Amino acid sequence: MWGRAIRYAEVTSTNDLARDQARRGAREGTAVVAGYQLAGRGRRGKAWTAPAGTSLLVTYILRPPAHLTHSAWL
Repeated sequence: MWGRAIRYAEVTSTNDLARDQARRGAREGTAVVAGYQLAGRGRRGKAWTAPAGTSLLVTYILRPPAHLTHSAWL
């Protein structure tokens, strides 16, 4: 299931890059990893900031089946 890791030293947001990669057809399980992000987003739209080298900054591309019965809580 796990794909390749795409690594960056610095990004705006791992979420944004993962979304772009997914739209270009990246496989499920592809990880976008960064050493630092300038405009990270946490839960509920809150900003996510951390000094460089202090956090694991990664977004995985997942492609859940469209027929999930509990998709509202994904």
